[in-house]
Amino acid sequence: MKQFLVIIVLLCSFAQYSAQAQVVYEEDYPKDWGFGMSLNTGCIIPTASLKRVLNVMPAVGITMDGRYKNLYFGVDADMGFSKRKRDLLYKKDNELWEKGETQSLETIQFHTGYTIYNAQILRVIPQFFVGANLMPPVMSNEEEERSISGTLAYGPACVIDYKLLGWGNFDLSTAVRFYYQFNVANLDKHYSDSMGNFHKMGLSLYIEF
Repeated sequence: MKQFLVIIVLLCSFAQYSAQAQVVYEEDYPKDWGFGMSLNTGCIIPTASLKRVLNVMPAVGITMDGRYKNLYFGVDADMGFSKRKRDLLYKKDNELWEKGETQSLETIQFHTGYTIYNAQILRVIPQFFVGANLMPPVMSNEEEERSISGTLAYGPACVIDYKLLGWGNFDLSTAVRFYYQFNVANLDKHYSDSMGNFHKMGLSLYIEF
């Protein structure tokens, strides 16, 4: 019964914020369709046994998305780097990657989201994404490139935009964007000691046309 009441409260809150977002949407956006992009900087934080293998990773990436009214959809690509804290076995080739070498994490994801809160200076867009994680080693010039299998990645995300210039007045609008994502990684299928997921967070300058 309590769970049912919680769901009802959440649905009512969503309806309320969606109505508020629609009101501000009509003021902010002169057109139903829009396009946005951002360059992202942040970090990727491993959890569970992954944090025994990898440190917190500095990360960079790019986001491109489209908007129809309050609905968002698009693609993200990110890359992070870390020194391995212990040896890592790549199960597919039974290949041992040694402790102390540089390890990369590459992700490409497709996301969709909906604006649930849109005020004069803030906008909140919960999202869901699905994509792939790749975790190849960083190789020296003498080493041959390896073919690395990707794993399915998915999970919830949220972006919060602090509006800067152009909203409601110009064809180009800008915002400082905080983003957070919980990446269900599924890396243990291909790597030893890789039970766990990733938290990804950071800041970017978002531009919408």
